[in-house]
Order: sequence, then structure tokens, then C-alpha cells
Amino acid sequence: MSTVDVLTHLSGDPEISAIGLHIESVEEGEALLSAVRTVSATKPIVAIVVGRSDVSAFAASHTGALATSWRTTRALLAQAGAVVVDSETELVDALAALSRTRLPARANPGIGVVTAQAGPGLTLLDHLLAYGIPVPALTSGTQARLGELLPPMTFQANPVDTGRPGPGFAEVLAATAADPGIDALAVYALAEPDAVDLADAVHRSGISGRLPVLLGVGGPATAVSEIASAADELDIPVLPGPSAVGTAIRALVLDAKARYLNIADGDRDPVDAPSIALPADEAAAKDLLDLLGIATPPRRACADRAAAHRALGELPTPVAVKILDPAVLHKTEIGGVHLNVRTAEELDQALHALDVVGAPAYLVESMAAPGVDLFLGVRRDPVFGLIVVAGLGGTAAEAIGDVAIRGHHLTPAGAAAMLDDLQCAPLLDGWRGGPVLDRTEFARIALALTAYRTDHPEIGDLEINPLRLTAAGLVALDAVIVARPASLVLEGELS
Repeated sequence: MSTVDVLTHLSGDPEISAIGLHIESVEEGEALLSAVRTVSATKPIVAIVVGRSDVSAFAASHTGALATSWRTTRALLAQAGAVVVDSETELVDALAALSRTRLPARANPGIGVVTAQAGPGLTLLDHLLAYGIPVPALTSGTQARLGELLPPMTFQANPVDTGRPGPGFAEVLAATAADPGIDALAVYALAEPDAVDLADAVHRSGISGRLPVLLGVGGPATAVSEIASAADELDIPVLPGPSAVGTAIRALVLDAKARYLNIADGDRDPVDAPSIALPADEAAAKDLLDLLGIATPPRRACADRAAAHRALGELPTPVAVKILDPAVLHKTEIGGVHLNVRTAEELDQALHALDVVGAPAYLVESMAAPGVDLFLGVRRDPVFGLIVVAGLGGTAAEAIGDVAIRGHHLTPAGAAAMLDDLQCAPLLDGWRGGPVLDRTEFARIALALTAYRTDHPEIGDLEINPLRLTAAGLVALDAVIVARPASLVLEGELS
């Protein structure tokens, strides 16, 4: 019985409220992702993927399955709707929450935090903010109400620090949960039975039926067990510490965001571009990008030096002068790119250098404005089929490895959000006065490339690198289109 069979069976079992998935390797990637998409729409899935280090040989000997990239597997499972965690402890904490409660599909759910002790509250807040979980400031009306309930020295904006909890704890929970920016509530307190009955306070607040509530409790085992038992009767998840609460809240948020991003949100722009002759050089690849509505710099493909000199006189300067050869994929590595060429003398020097490396033709192209270099490509993964890869671009892209990966089942909202995965994401939002990425336009480009590659299985990889973010928008500075081996096309494998 396969993983897909088990998922399908568990999805139909009314006694199962959430599913834990342990992935060592994957044989039929598309079938697995399809099952995760289907099941997670109605029943949450939490997944852990083995293989961060190179354990592929052991995994293959253990399962006989074809191993694929650990990073790719995690990214595609998350896109399909699974909450992907890093450890068995996180798996347990996430399932403890999702087996009892679930957020509605939301783009960015806001979390309210109520704590009875500042130290654990700071630990919980730090955990949430480190993973980009929104903890929005409460409205002035909510803070005014909390000011009536709490001592004046307590923090009341979110997190809400109650000090030592007392009889008004239930009212504090109710006021925080009623704030319009709050979609779920994380509550942490040490067990102090003589001060407050935590489970009863949540019950009296009336909030557990209106939005997800997670309760974290610390203290002596006997006292914690009593609170957990009472909370269990109310179907409230109880976690053992602030970090565990943070993990559980993050699972709720990721689950809600994945379902939101998987909702079809409008028709995609039609892609109507002809087949391209392969192998294709950079000029032909950019001609295709033009047809797909992707901006490229003004350029001339030049068969000889005379044509190159005419191009220099016709194009805005400075120009880049490049080798034009479909067999050369990494032009900079062989000295095939010369930048900031302005004069006829500089052009002759560049052309001579290109002749030395055997250039059959030249590309003369106006240089783009400065900006942030990204890459965007569509390629075929041996396990999962077509995948979309984007990240920090330029000549150091492979060394840096700051990438976001998605499958070809990509909605416009999902494509617009994928760059948020990158460590360099702040560079795309006007960092130090720099350009701001139009994520809707990026999504349009990503979907256009994906649709074209889907319609043309004769293509192997289709990549833009760099795709430069400038003040005027995104511009494709280089493009590579590689033919797929004919044997794979003829065998009819998944494109």
C-alpha cells in the first residue's frame, strides 16, 4: 500500500481529524501532491521530510524509491497544503493543535497573544515573529477596554501581559479575541490554581467557539495535568511551553495560508506564442519573451562586425556585447560578456575577445538600469514533474542558493507570494530607496513561463537569469531555453 493509498483511506475516516506524514523518499511525486491537495482541503496534514543531509543512498537502499531534493519535496508539500515541520517534537505540537482546531483559509491571519508572565510571553512572541507570523497591534478601542481590566503598568497592545492572572482573566481573553485584527488566540500562563482556573477562564470567556484558542501551561506536573484534563473536556489544545505554543500557532497559520493560496483566484492570461526552434540562442529566447509580454532590453543579433557597429549606432548606450551561441549556457565563464561598451574602439576590443572564444555571432544590447537581480525558471524534476524556481539571480545564484520552489499547479496568488520565502525578500520592497517589486507582475511572468513550458514538452529548462528588478519594473537580461532529450518527449513522460 502506498502513501497515497493511506492518505486517501485516512481522509475518509471520521475518527481521524489530522494526519501526520513522514516522508523518506518519493516515487510518484505528482500523485502524492495531488492526494495532499485533495485531503488537506478538508483535513489538515503535518509532514516531516527526511534528507536535509545527504542520506539518499541509505534512503534508496531502505525503500528502493527514487530520491529527489529535500528542499524541493518540502516546498511542494507545503504548496500542496501540508504543514511542513523540522522535527518530531514540532510534528507532535502541530498535530496537537490541528487535530482540534483550524483557521479558515486566510491570506495572513492575525494572532493575539495573552500571557500571565512577561518572560514566557517574550519567548512566545519571539518565536512567532521569527517565522513572520503577524501579531498585530490591537485597536485603540480594544486597548481602552483592556486598560479597564488590567493594572496600568502592564503591556496591553499585543501581546497582552496581564501580570499575575486574577478573576478578570476571562474578560481579558474575551476583549482580546474580539479585536477585528485577531483570528486566533495564543494564551500562556503558569499553573496557579489559587489565582485562576485557566481552562475555566477560557470557557467563561466564550471565545473557544468563535476562533481557535491554544493554551500553553507551565508548572508542576500535577497542576498542569489537571488543567490539561479540564481543557480537554472543552476541546482546547494544551501545549507544554511557549515555544510549543509558537509551533502550534505557526502550524495553524501555515495551514490557513496554504488553503488560501490554493484557491483559484481568477482566470490566467492566455499564452499564445508559437513554438521556438531548438536549440535557441539568447536572441531567439528573448524574442519569445517579448511575445509572452516580458520586457527585454533593445538589442540586435549581429552576424558580423559591420552589423555590430551599426547596432552600436542605433541602440541607446552603453551596451553589452555577448557571444551568441546556443551551445554556450554560461557566457561569463568563458569571457563571453562585455559590459559598458560606448565607443567603436571599445566595441572592437569586445568583438576581438569574443572571436578568441569562438563566437559564431554577436548580441549587442542596451544595458538595463541598475536594480536587484533575480532568476526565474521552469524545469522538470525527475520525481515531481514541472517545477517553478525563483531566487536571487546573477552569476552567484547557484552559490548563494536563496531559492523558492513551487509546482506547476500555481495560482496567481501563490505565484505572487512565492518570493516571500527568500532570505533576500526585503531587497524587493524598496530596501534603502531601491525599487519595489510588483508581485502581481512577477506572478504574471511566472505563470506565462509555466504555461508556455507546459504547452511545449519539447523544452527542457526555460530560465531567465538575471530577471532584474528596476525602478521601471522587471526586465529579462538573459534567457536560456534548453531542449528536452527526444527520448523523454517520445516516451510521453509527464511534461
